[in-house]
Amino acid sequence: MTGLGNFNGTASATVDGGWLAVTTRRVIAAGASAGGTNVQHDVYIVRADELTIWRTTNVEYPNGTQSQNICGNRQAIVYQRQRQP
Repeated sequence: MTGLGNFNGTASATVDGGWLAVTTRRVIAAGASAGGTNVQHDVYIVRADELTIWRTTNVEYPNGTQSQNICGNRQAIVYQRQRQP
């Protein structure tokens, strides 16, 4: 995938536990992790008026191992629909 702003990488979609899961991979060009790949895995969960995105972000190093930043690599984003009165 290219042409989406500065995104240059790959994306894949699967079903994870009945929910849409999207994984994107971008090669890191510079910095301390140069040669590695940013891997972001998002699972989209819809229930009633709420959308939750469970996001996991890791760096995959050239030797195939992944970063294990336990405190900072996972987050949940919750959106709630506001109905008009």
